[in-house]
Amino acid sequence: MSQLRCLALLGCLIVSPALAAEETCGKSEPIFSTRAIGEALLACWLRPHGADDMGVTLRFALRRDGTVIASPRVTYRTPGGDRVVKEAFVSSAMETVNKAVPLAISPELGEIIAGKPLTVIFSDGVDVRISSGY
Repeated sequence: MSQLRCLALLGCLIVSPALAAEETCGKSEPIFSTRAIGEALLACWLRPHGADDMGVTLRFALRRDGTVIASPRVTYRTPGGDRVVKEAFVSSAMETVNKAVPLAISPELGEIIAGKPLTVIFSDGVDVRISSGY
């Protein structure tokens, strides 16, 4: 295989995951679990460069139709580090929620989570948990 063809193929392998994330962001397949909510958010998340060891936790609630009841609230962010990168990381998490909603919540999951606070952790991936309260 020629070097040029190999480089072109390598370029496709590097670009494909980002394109796949953009293609799956906002898909309307029904969501049946909090894990699937995390996967839907992850498909929309573009992690900022230089934010490898960072994390942020958001708390918000969803309606049965998958829309956000109130703006997400930051409840935790990794201490220390570069201020500009931390701000970019928090902004990327907030933008992810805005891009992903309305989520295609199934009626069954909607009954369980509607109006209940969700804790959403952005770090190595996206983890979603139903919280006991605000």
